[in-house]
Amino acid sequence: MKDWKQAWYLAKFELKASKWMFLLLLLFTFFMLFFFVTVLDTGVEKRTAGFDFFFILMFSSTMMIWWKPKDFQINKVGGDVFASPSLVMLNHLAIKKDVIIKSRFFVHFVYSFPYQLILLLCLYPLTPALQSVLTLNDYIVFSIIWLSFSFYVGYLFASSEIGGKSKLSATLAGILILGIVIVTLFLFSLIQLITGYTIFYWTIIIAQNWPLASSLISIILAILGINYWLHYARKGMDKIDYL
Repeated sequence: MKDWKQAWYLAKFELKASKWMFLLLLLFTFFMLFFFVTVLDTGVEKRTAGFDFFFILMFSSTMMIWWKPKDFQINKVGGDVFASPSLVMLNHLAIKKDVIIKSRFFVHFVYSFPYQLILLLCLYPLTPALQSVLTLNDYIVFSIIWLSFSFYVGYLFASSEIGGKSKLSATLAGILILGIVIVTLFLFSLIQLITGYTIFYWTIIIAQNWPLASSLISIILAILGINYWLHYARKGMDKIDYL
């Protein structure tokens, strides 16, 4: 508990330095809310792989990390090492590595969870088509599934701030990212083609039919995910020479 308190203390410095970004992030969240409401109102079952893609980007926190100021994003910090400059700076001080890592998790939480929660709180009352397929209780389960997803997948980004070595050029990295996007869209389309439903609609079906089991499994996955990414970051940080 003492480590978590110290980590929050460290995280506050970065959060205060980024506070104007949170207003922009809130505006962006409302923009995405407008997009989701507009698309869903044309029919919840008729969604495409493209809708899945944007919804998953939102709840994997991928869209949120773009809003971090450049000084706090992963950059080249020397040689072929890429990491968060603020993490490297803290690593040179007499601060426990566990505290540094946990501070990254606090920063990630503030950048992601409040906006994902706001989106879910507004999405249901603003989307009659969603109300027609989900009761309020089912929607709470649906929200637990997606918020849990944001923990066991999203905190990959918090753990990745410890950095690593890469010899990819910027151009090659850009091509690789584009390839991942294309493959992801292809897989989402394939799931829809084979099953007849998008991933988004599958979570609606799961919430409707197995509310208790899906809630419990999602919460357990969220807890296991956080612990795994903490362990991953701690193990990775020991292997990197930031000097």
